[in-house]
Amino acid sequence: MVRVELVTENCDSSSIYKLEELASAEIKIRLEFDRIVSVQSQKSARDELCSNIRRSLQDFNWICAGQVNLELLWYLHATQRQETDKIGDIDNITKPIIDALTGEKGLLIDDSQIGSMHSFWNSRNHQTEKDVLILRIKFNNDECLKKESLTFIQYSSAVCLPMNVDFRSMRDILGALAVIMFRRGQRRLAAEFRRQGNDFDRALVNSTWEFHRTRLGGMDPARIYRLREFLVKCYEHGLTWRLLLSQSKSLRSSISASKREDGSTRPSGSGAVSGLIACGSDERDGKDPRCATARYCDACQEATG
Repeated sequence: MVRVELVTENCDSSSIYKLEELASAEIKIRLEFDRIVSVQSQKSARDELCSNIRRSLQDFNWICAGQVNLELLWYLHATQRQETDKIGDIDNITKPIIDALTGEKGLLIDDSQIGSMHSFWNSRNHQTEKDVLILRIKFNNDECLKKESLTFIQYSSAVCLPMNVDFRSMRDILGALAVIMFRRGQRRLAAEFRRQGNDFDRALVNSTWEFHRTRLGGMDPARIYRLREFLVKCYEHGLTWRLLLSQSKSLRSSISASKREDGSTRPSGSGAVSGLIACGSDERDGKDPRCATARYCDACQEATG
């Protein structure tokens, strides 16, 4: 039997922020155990632990997509820990807790997001009957996403980018396409540097937001789109060349106005999203925004597979 209590700081189950000016939050979970669960415990015991923890998190409508830091403080019976095998090693009793936090019903997409973890124990009062764990999860509010519209776009080989995309919102669709185009451009630039004998992957490729496809086992597969599938979905929800050209024209007008105001020379970038869409398919009827053009390149072939 496991008893779970949860306290939040600068967030709650329905709000990523309580104070938007402070992008730092913490969730504290207190667990009381009749018996400590470890990696060697029976599957039924591990499943019960996961179920109890996830039940306390079931009302959270958002998930952490960036790096998190964990602190686990165990209050254990010191004599039992020394003289019996009832309490496993710290690493063995920590792993089931981490597993319970990951996946669609948890707070993390994958345990690869853990930037640091401090797990330690103190001797509990021997007059108390239960062992206790105080788990603190610290994260940046800016790096969280709503579960309702959570979408993973597999845009480069097996690399997936999580974003909130409401397909009823053209702003969300165009924003997602722009981000994908930007990231693909960074990867092409990194590849060019490597061809010249330089390595700028840390600046251009590395990201705490991106996940290998195999790390999304705890997420709903229906949320994961290959790039071609994502473009088809966008098309089905109203993305057309006419709309795209209209948005590009509006963007150019806004940039021109900004240049006149501050005298800066900013790249227009008006062809970015259209370039991505043009590279997204090999259909060539000229009507579908998925149609390919001469800009269909090796990087796009890799992304669309």
